[in-house]
Amino acid sequence: MGAKRLVARVIVLAIGGALIFGCSRTPAKVDDGAKVEKQLAAVREACGKGDLYAAGEMIVYNGNDESRVWKDVSDYSKPGDMQRVEAVCADLKGLEPNGEHRVVKYTTEEEREGVWHVLQVEFVNSSSRRTFSFLRIGDEFALGDID
Repeated sequence: MGAKRLVARVIVLAIGGALIFGCSRTPAKVDDGAKVEKQLAAVREACGKGDLYAAGEMIVYNGNDESRVWKDVSDYSKPGDMQRVEAVCADLKGLEPNGEHRVVKYTTEEEREGVWHVLQVEFVNSSSRRTFSFLRIGDEFALGDID
């Protein structure tokens, strides 16, 4: 009888732990999705205003410096980073001018670079869809890819 009681306790604790930890992850993921969506709006606004220095701080570095690739944000004051920031901003400016969109889907994907936070967005006026992928760099999310 003692062994059965011990097994029952272990099962109850395992189920309780799964419920507690399972529930605690859901709000964080929802919060991350909201943060990523807010960051998309912020980088689009910075690019739209022509503030490439601010935009660079929200765009993942993907240049020749291996120590910074996928681990740092772009710095528009550095010549090697300028082209990346300008290219991303040009792509963002080419989207619908009023920017009205809705998020169709938010997911995360583990890749070698880290955990990608992916927003699939549909633009209201054209019904076109784009995918924006962000990496967490420090305490913020930075735009790393647009498809």
